[in-house]
Amino acid sequence: MHKTPYINAHKAPIKDGKATFGACAEQGKHRKLGQPMIGKLFKLIGYLAVLCIVALIAYAYVGPYIGVDFAPEQVEIRKPVTLPLQ
Repeated sequence: MHKTPYINAHKAPIKDGKATFGACAEQGKHRKLGQPMIGKLFKLIGYLAVLCIVALIAYAYVGPYIGVDFAPEQVEIRKPVTLPLQ
C-alpha cells in the first residue's frame, strides 16, 4: 500500500469499526458521498431552464386573459410605385 494520501470517493477508511472522513468525523459531521458539487450545479441549472420554458409557455397562453396583447401594431403604409412603360 502507498503511504501517500489519496482521495478515495468510493470507501471511507475504517478506524475502530467506524467509517471516518478525516476532520469531518472528528467534528461529528459526515460528508455525503455521491454526486460532485458541479453535477448538482448542472442539475439545478437544468431544472431552472425547464422551469423558465414552462413559465414562458404558460405566460403566452394566459397573457390574453390578463390583458397582455401580443399582436403587433398594424399600420397602413402607402408608397407610390412607378412602373416602366414599354
